[in-house]
Amino acid sequence: GEAPAAGGYFLPRSKAKQAEAAKPKRRGFALHEVDETVLPVLPEEEPDVEITEVDVPEVEAPVVETVEAEVPEVEAPVVEAVEAELPEVELPEAPAAEETAAEESAEDAAEELRYFTRTPAPVEEPAVEETEIVPEPDVPEEPAEELPPVEEAPAEEAPLTRAERKARKKAEKQAAKEAREAEKLAAEEARLAAKAEKAEAKAAAKEAKHAWEDPAKNVSLEEALEGKAEAAPAAAAAAVADFDENARNAEFDATYEEPKASGGALKVLRNIVVTLAALAIVACLALLGYRLVQEKMNARQFTQAATLLQEGESVKDMKAVQKKYPDIAFPADMQAKFGDLYAQNQDLSGWIAIPGTTLDYPVVQTDNDTFYQNHNFKTAASTLGTPFLSTKNDAAELDLNTVVYGQASSKEPLMFSALESYRDKNYFLKHPVIQYSTLYEDYTFKVYAVFVTNAAPEQDNGYVFDYTVPNLGTVESFAGYIDQLNERRLYDTGVDIASTDKLLTLSTSTDDFEHARLVVVGRLLRADESKGVDKTLVKTNKSPRFPQAYYDAAGKTNPYADADKWIPTIS
Repeated sequence: GEAPAAGGYFLPRSKAKQAEAAKPKRRGFALHEVDETVLPVLPEEEPDVEITEVDVPEVEAPVVETVEAEVPEVEAPVVEAVEAELPEVELPEAPAAEETAAEESAEDAAEELRYFTRTPAPVEEPAVEETEIVPEPDVPEEPAEELPPVEEAPAEEAPLTRAERKARKKAEKQAAKEAREAEKLAAEEARLAAKAEKAEAKAAAKEAKHAWEDPAKNVSLEEALEGKAEAAPAAAAAAVADFDENARNAEFDATYEEPKASGGALKVLRNIVVTLAALAIVACLALLGYRLVQEKMNARQFTQAATLLQEGESVKDMKAVQKKYPDIAFPADMQAKFGDLYAQNQDLSGWIAIPGTTLDYPVVQTDNDTFYQNHNFKTAASTLGTPFLSTKNDAAELDLNTVVYGQASSKEPLMFSALESYRDKNYFLKHPVIQYSTLYEDYTFKVYAVFVTNAAPEQDNGYVFDYTVPNLGTVESFAGYIDQLNERRLYDTGVDIASTDKLLTLSTSTDDFEHARLVVVGRLLRADESKGVDKTLVKTNKSPRFPQAYYDAAGKTNPYADADKWIPTIS
């Protein structure tokens, strides 16, 4: 219930003041410090503040007994005085004892004013004891960290239009592109510079070596090194110095030879072989493609020719044909059905067909047996050619033996490829006849024999069976020829031949051996004879005669090696 005075003694307080002190204080912060030694100056005119009187019950403050505690005396440690300049601190002076009573009334008024105006009570400063201060050791002050200058925020730019954004983006892309090109150019220049430097170094080393090896130049190794080191870059000087150590070895100098590329000849040969192989493949593919194109072209042309022949079947008057083609000199008594075909090609000599097969083509004739081997009906180059009549035969009249040649295709059933099927007697039973027409007459032949023969003497022990003879001088010669056919045919067709009969021979190439020929011989159908054949008479030839090349290719012994070599009598 007593407040300590500044001097350390206690002064009695009034009951009103004690009651005020006992009231709970509202916590807050002082807006400003108030010097207790200075009395507040109140304005003369009281502010218009309506004060409401509140009855506050008086509460007696509890009596606090003062307990004196004995504090043991402790000797303070001796502290060496250190002279230090300390800042002077002005301490507030305690109010005098005699002024305390006079100020109570003023304090009571000030307390009431502070309470009603809700101003926090001033905080009394504690007494400061004078103590001896030990200065801290001098510590160098760290320089204050300089903060980076704060950049002023750029002023907000006006929003760009769509065209401006597009232009800016285009400019950025162009700039990036130019930067990439510049980098590529710089890299390429660096590569070229390095390459040039390396070449220069190599040349410098080589010249230094030659200067050392050639005494006629009268240049010492040191001079060569010195001169090249000045002229060449550092890499060249290093290469020359490296050669210097190798040059000091006399044995190395005496036996040194420039290294040669290993496998040079083999590499060249290998490259040549690979190139030739590639060219061969390309040539084969080109030839195959060309052949396929020719086959398609030939097929189309022969289809057109067959259409013209079919349309010509209805033409009975040759005068209409001559009127249609006034510039063409047609043979006398020519069948009108051949008018359109003959107008296209005057080499036309007839038509060959096997009913029920793909063999259905025009037949031509010229003064040689080679032209139409590789030309089509319109005389354009073709690998399949056109069926042609032998130059030995008469195109107007049937000879004893009329021979027609034709190419065979291994890929398509074109030209005389159908003849290959006649190796089988069952195929013969289905297609026993051949139709052949000249410009003047139509004929039908029954198949008599199918055989394989050769075209060169070396393929049959110096012998060639001549099946192309158009006419035989005697009946005996003809009989001898029929015996040769019977000996060579693959099967007996059951068709007979008389000395008065005429023959049609179809010849084509085959793959039994090199330059092999497959031959189908037909006998002219007699008057009032049926086109059919007797199946019971068809029999397989158990040992047909082949050329020696056939047995060699098959790895068999030729049973006809010592047989007679028939020579025809030509009329």
